Amino acid sequence: MKTTDTIAGYDFHCHVDLQRSPAAYIAECEALRIFTLAVTTTPKAWPQNKKLMAGSRYVRPAIGLHPELAGDRYRELDLVKLCMKETSFVGEVGLDGSPEHKGSLEVQRRVYGAILDEAQKLGGKVITTHSRRAANDVIELIKARTKPDRVLNILHWFSGSKNELFAGVAAGCMFSINPGMIKSKNGRELVGAVPIDRVLTETDSPFGKWEGRQARAEDVIGLVSAIAEVRGVEPSIVANALRQNSQRVFAFTR
Repeated sequence: MKTTDTIAGYDFHCHVDLQRSPAAYIAECEALRIFTLAVTTTPKAWPQNKKLMAGSRYVRPAIGLHPELAGDRYRELDLVKLCMKETSFVGEVGLDGSPEHKGSLEVQRRVYGAILDEAQKLGGKVITTHSRRAANDVIELIKARTKPDRVLNILHWFSGSKNELFAGVAAGCMFSINPGMIKSKNGRELVGAVPIDRVLTETDSPFGKWEGRQARAEDVIGLVSAIAEVRGVEPSIVANALRQNSQRVFAFTR
């Protein structure tokens, strides 16, 4: 990432290819100077996403296989591993233990575990991970399959317990905070508990919401003040931490 000195905000988890107009959304990120990590839900979308974002200064594509799809599309795992050789960014991957996806958890574990193994083998990978109702399993797999000096794990929209959060911290994870976490009681407690040197921001757009509408790139700037309010500190403290934490992520990539 060669434009870190010009970045105005950071979105470490966004579904750019699911926007109404991906090209217009990328242009918005460019105009606002928002670094955006564009996650991919299936590796078959990777070639188009890579092409779409090839000319962008601020938007980077990640290769992934969403856990909600892994039960049906696990045969695409080899394609994920092949594409991982082309990028430092991996996501969206992980586990989903919610009732509608719990039946595929064993398949999800095999897929996610194999992706973690490949990331560890290749090194220099940043992974944005989904852990809804499966935080403990995700963290245990991260601990067993990766080392923090080779794989930097970001837990996106974390909704586990405080004990699970602390376990994630001990495993070397960072946490990307979005507007949805600011709005719920549990989310605010977690936002207040994440060590400041592990805090990142995200939108999870188009799924994330801000003030009753779909979250947009610009909302990561507003998140700085919202996080500061939850933590009872000045916005400048959060802004400085985000710059330093993001530099750590960028320094990890090739």
